[in-house]
Amino acid sequence: EGDHEGISYQGAYIKELMDETDCPTFEVTKSNQILFDWLQHKENNIMTYRDYGHVSAITGTKAPSHHTPWKECLDDSIEDYLRDV
Repeated sequence: EGDHEGISYQGAYIKELMDETDCPTFEVTKSNQILFDWLQHKENNIMTYRDYGHVSAITGTKAPSHHTPWKECLDDSIEDYLRDV
């Protein structure tokens, strides 16, 4: 079973859980697409896939790219991460 099938399977399970509970719902297909995109970025370049921002399946807001490419970012403090927010 491939990665896309695994993501789709997990998405279908989440959808099933949402249908059977009173938890807030969201569009699982959008969430799956985020993971498909992430996986493609990772397959394209293992060193740059972390540099992409994705659109939230819940809010529709695109996450900003980090101010420094991942492989060059040596400061992992919360202050540096939130520097441009």
